[in-house]
Amino acid sequence: METTMPRRPHLNLFNPDPVITKKSSFMLFPQFPVEIRLLIWKHALHRHRMIHIVLEKGGKQQRHDDDESNGLLNSLGRRVTGYHYKAIIDTRRPLLPDIMRVNREARDAVLSFYSTQLPCRFRPDKQSERTSVIHLNLDWDYLRVSYGKAHNIFFDFIHDLHAHDPKGRGLQHLVIEEPDYQTSVYNPSPPKRTFAEGPSLDAFRTTAVKDLKSLWFKCTPRGARALNVLDWRRVHVFNYGVPVFPSFTFFDAPVPDPRVGIARDLKKIGVSLHDPREGPLGWRVLLRDAGLRPEDMTTRGQVRDLDVRIMYASSEEDAVRNREDAARVLHEEDFRWLELQWWFHGWDTPAAGGRGGGNRPAGCFSTASGLQAKRPEFDGPEVLAAAPRPALGFWLFPVEAFGEIPGEEEEEEASSWLKVKWIWDLSSHRPELALADLC
Repeated sequence: METTMPRRPHLNLFNPDPVITKKSSFMLFPQFPVEIRLLIWKHALHRHRMIHIVLEKGGKQQRHDDDESNGLLNSLGRRVTGYHYKAIIDTRRPLLPDIMRVNREARDAVLSFYSTQLPCRFRPDKQSERTSVIHLNLDWDYLRVSYGKAHNIFFDFIHDLHAHDPKGRGLQHLVIEEPDYQTSVYNPSPPKRTFAEGPSLDAFRTTAVKDLKSLWFKCTPRGARALNVLDWRRVHVFNYGVPVFPSFTFFDAPVPDPRVGIARDLKKIGVSLHDPREGPLGWRVLLRDAGLRPEDMTTRGQVRDLDVRIMYASSEEDAVRNREDAARVLHEEDFRWLELQWWFHGWDTPAAGGRGGGNRPAGCFSTASGLQAKRPEFDGPEVLAAAPRPALGFWLFPVEAFGEIPGEEEEEEASSWLKVKWIWDLSSHRPELALADLC
């Protein structure tokens, strides 16, 4: 017997359903001149992607030194650092657009648009890998790079990415992973790192002070929508407007969040283990260790416009890969929150069918709230009707929304101003919302 989820209108996704738009057709398209068709194909490809690349040591293969006789040349005749590291990409989600499969003309347009060919390892699951090439357009693609603390491999990757780019510009949009820079609270004054001079370090410096257009720091804690007083102490609220961060490739350009009602949620934004400012702080320290000044990032002569922001969402990356997953996860999250309210007010479990109470009250000394068992108060129809619909994607905030980052002389006292498991009031900032494209 087929089961359906209960109707909860406030859980309907804000993201447009791409299936509806894909049903449309334009029968006259093949009759257009080839020049017009190519312009339309190219316009359809103007979409952002977020590609997650994990850098790992490559095992037996060693890094080639900088001597020309030992260097390696790629297909463009440019020198690369070698095969001492692997660039691993999860291929459980599509990496190229659907129009790749329409016909040869569309396929050629796609491959021309994604002109950078980066050697990599595709990982379709946790047990297998295969050598391949990923096609990139560095003007449109945001590379989410995970490398732990292996900065030298990161520098080599930036060097090699530049070498594989036919336009010779390299990395334009970088998304930094949370764990790669979270050291400040626990080690507020780490020793200065020393990096070997050479082409890779030069490539990093050039990218940081000249090429980079976007630098986003990813802050996507799990459970950032349901903030209960047992975990957070100071708040007990469900933030309906906080976006859900799924597993995705394509996303829309960020725009000011158009949803009505997010102001309520912005007053109580929770970040669990790490202060979002640790990422920008760690990046600033890395720049200095690489021989740069942080202020070099913000001025390219008089015209540099570097987009530095913090991404924020509630992570469900392992659980949500399509709209069906999202519907299931959102309903489960909603049910757990309702169940918690019954338990918190003294009832073991909610009764079947939503009848008041559960099997028995736990008693005033056993309830989570320390109160006599009573019927909990839920968000009523008026609250749910005004609640913003859940969005798959992420918010973007300016770094200063989470507070000032002190100067260099105060970095050694970072443990005194960085906050762990903190609640921020971001209501003075209207975030931009980037919607993930999921079918």
